[in-house]
Amino acid sequence: MAANCIRFFTCLILLSVIYIFSIALTQLSEGTPLGTAYFPTLVDGMFSLLFHACFFQGLPDLARLCFQENFLYGLSLLVFVVLAPLTVMNLIVGVLVEVVGVVAAAEQEASTRNAIFEALQEALERLGPRKKEDVIARGEFAALVNRPDLVGIFLESGIDVVAILRDPDMVFAGEAEMSITEFLEETIALRGSNPATVRDLGQLKLQILREMRTRGRPPMPMSR
Repeated sequence: MAANCIRFFTCLILLSVIYIFSIALTQLSEGTPLGTAYFPTLVDGMFSLLFHACFFQGLPDLARLCFQENFLYGLSLLVFVVLAPLTVMNLIVGVLVEVVGVVAAAEQEASTRNAIFEALQEALERLGPRKKEDVIARGEFAALVNRPDLVGIFLESGIDVVAILRDPDMVFAGEAEMSITEFLEETIALRGSNPATVRDLGQLKLQILREMRTRGRPPMPMSR
C-alpha cells in the first residue's frame, strides 16, 4: 500500500512539473518557430516535454532550437531536463525496491519453511520406527518439543510452541494425527507476525465454543 502511494505521488509530481513548464514555455515561445513546432498549445507542449525531454526522443533538436530562440527558453528546458528525469528515476527506484523486497520476503519465507520441515523430518526420524511416515500424532509432537534444536527453530520462526503444547487442538483441531505437510502449514499459520484473517476468527470462535462445552457451560445464543 505504501509503495502504491509513493508511485502515485511520484507520477503526480512528474505530471505537475510537466504541466508547469509547459505553461511557461508555451507562453514564452508564442509566435516563434519554437512555439509553432513544439508548443503551439498547452497539450502539445506537455506532449513535447514528456517525449522529447523526459524520454530523450529528439531532445538535441529541441534544445538547440530553444537556445537559438532565447537563452531563457534553453535554460528553462535545461532545468526541466534536470528535474523530470530525477523524478522518473525515483519512481523506477521505488518500484525496484518494492520488487526486491517482495522477492526477498518470498525467499525468506521459503527458507523458513524448508528449515522447519527438514528439522521436523529429522526429529521424527530420531524418534524411531513409526507406523506412518508421512503423519504426525499428538503424542509425537509432545515428544518433539523436548528437542532443543527443533524448539529453537520454531521460536526463531515466531511459532509459539508453548501455546501449541498447552492446546494441541490449535493445530490438530480435535484429530489424533495429521499429515506432516498440514502440520507444517498449521504451525506456520500460528506465527505471531502473521496478520489476523477471517479464518483465524472462525477458529477462535470454534475454540471458545469447544472450551465452553468442555467446562459444561452451554454456548450463549448469538444476538442478531
